[in-house]
Amino acid sequence: MAKVTHLLDKKSLVFQKEVEATGGSDGAKLQSTPLPLDWIFTGVAVHHPYSANEQANLLDVVRLSSMLQTIAQNI
Repeated sequence: MAKVTHLLDKKSLVFQKEVEATGGSDGAKLQSTPLPLDWIFTGVAVHHPYSANEQANLLDVVRLSSMLQTIAQNI
């Protein structure tokens, strides 16, 4: 994760580094495993997930796209 966050800082891309203590994501099982895994979860914050009213901020989606392109080209 340090390699990725260093790259994003170097490219001045906006991101939030967070470790979930509550709630859940598709990676919740990975996060709680006793196995030594180095992984990173990327995504945008959403309101009303898994419903017909799910909403995400368009700027967050654009920033995620830029972040993923940067990671793919440099890692």
